Amino acid sequence: MTDSTIRSNAGKKPYDSISPLLNIDKHHSLPESVFNTGAEYHEIIEIGQSVLNITTYCFSEIQIVIFEGFIDKEIEIPIKDNGEYLSLAFVKKGTIKTISTLCDFENIATAGTANLCHHHCFEGTAYFSPTEKLQIAAICLPKGYLTEFKTLLTHGNSLKAHGYMHIPMANNIPMQECVDMLFTPPVTGQVKQVFLKGKAYELISLSVQSMFSQSIPTSGVSEKEKHRIYKARDILENSLLNPPKLPVLARLIGTNDFQLKKDFKSVFNTSPHAYVIRRRMEKAYQSIINSDMPITIIAQNLGYNNASHFSSTFFKHYGVKPRDVKHLRKQGETTINGSELSALKD
Repeated sequence: MTDSTIRSNAGKKPYDSISPLLNIDKHHSLPESVFNTGAEYHEIIEIGQSVLNITTYCFSEIQIVIFEGFIDKEIEIPIKDNGEYLSLAFVKKGTIKTISTLCDFENIATAGTANLCHHHCFEGTAYFSPTEKLQIAAICLPKGYLTEFKTLLTHGNSLKAHGYMHIPMANNIPMQECVDMLFTPPVTGQVKQVFLKGKAYELISLSVQSMFSQSIPTSGVSEKEKHRIYKARDILENSLLNPPKLPVLARLIGTNDFQLKKDFKSVFNTSPHAYVIRRRMEKAYQSIINSDMPITIIAQNLGYNNASHFSSTFFKHYGVKPRDVKHLRKQGETTINGSELSALKD
């Protein structure tokens, strides 16, 4: 691995793990005194033109590890992880392939996938595919965390490899919204620590529900079809301003519009059109509370030339008008959560 550098802007690392990628070893030794706010560590890995930023939030029971960056061309990073723990891994953007050096094991995680993983003294290599914006989030938990996870892992021996085991989850809309908030928390300072910890626990709960519930029927969708739907989602995500029509989107991923609608609903529990509207409104909300940009400009940036249409769509989604959210922020609020929106609506 030539032409590479590893830098850290933290005074010390949270663990003595050998790997620059999985600094998760010995997580069980976290100080119990850390509760409402946690320790925060940052690390940067540079390999050629590629830059990988790793942020770790350490709390008394859990850790949140955020991977973000730009991958110019495929890079490989060795993993030597001596710990035993669980993780919930969510790939929002990018692709990572993990190969064990101890046995014949290979796993590819693509955008939109989520897995419950059991780690036990794993050695191997992680390969990151080229992407303009890599985003992966992991929540790391103690080995015996939750009986439900233990039950799932006990019945998943067929997926077990030496030092590693994973069970895929249906990555539904509420889970995706929580993951989005891990990457773009609407608050800063110590409040951010509390916010992220809350979202992590929410994700843990949603993951249990997802794995035990049949409400999101993905069993009828093959891995090949899922890959197409994740590709469709990525296309929509990158073209929210002017998304392709359904027949065009179907052709881009190699299927027909009927199958696209059916599979998209099975995987994401919504339609492509509704997905675009939801993501536009989420981006609008973030712009309103985090900037002084006029509402009309925010609307235009999201593909709405008619400010009234934008306002009515926002109202249908949140139950409050954009100008009221902006007014509340200007009164000194740094963030507006769901309960505050409900209060405004009432």
